Amino acid sequence: MYDNGQGVQQDDNLAFKWYSAAAEKGAASAQYNLGDMYSNGWGVPVDNVQAYDWFSVAGANGYELGQTSRYEVSTKMTAAAIEKGQQMANEILACLVNGT
Repeated sequence: MYDNGQGVQQDDNLAFKWYSAAAEKGAASAQYNLGDMYSNGWGVPVDNVQAYDWFSVAGANGYELGQTSRYEVSTKMTAAAIEKGQQMANEILACLVNGT
């Protein structure tokens, strides 16, 4: 809604806030959208590690575009950055499974 101004004024900061809240509750589409925001610098600085992280989480939760987008962003990253992004994704997934 806020990301594209559907029914409200477009606001990347509010979109990020709401996507973050939904992503932390396990919403795969919100997880994907956070990755998209980080990969494109919409409302946040471009951060390929965070993008990789959220695309990985979205993909693990069944959002097919997460896997494709994770691969695309990985082509811009070092092996160390990919490893960091995967570690972050594993931590998020563990929290979602444990409900913490």
